[in-house]
Amino acid sequence: MDVEIRVDGVLWRERRSLVGRGPLDRVFVVDRDAGTVTFGDGVRGRRPSIAATILVTFGRGAGAAGNVPAAPMDAVDAAFDSWIQRTVIDGQISSLTLGDPKPPDG
Repeated sequence: MDVEIRVDGVLWRERRSLVGRGPLDRVFVVDRDAGTVTFGDGVRGRRPSIAATILVTFGRGAGAAGNVPAAPMDAVDAAFDSWIQRTVIDGQISSLTLGDPKPPDG
């Protein structure tokens, strides 16, 4: 799954690890099995503030099978906030956990 994250409109980079990253590096790590995105701790990678606007875009590249009409996506967008949890430490976001999205009708 491809993941793109923008924090306050600035593109951050996915890395395999935060080891060796500096406190200003805009990086994150994705654990696809656990469904988590982890940001830096302020020492190894930057941590977004609690007030930041975080845009997460992800997809699977399903080809033509992934093309759906716009109407079903509206329902998915409405449910999106209910299945993302933020972990906040000292007023800054430490990680995002993506839950299983529920179908719009159930």
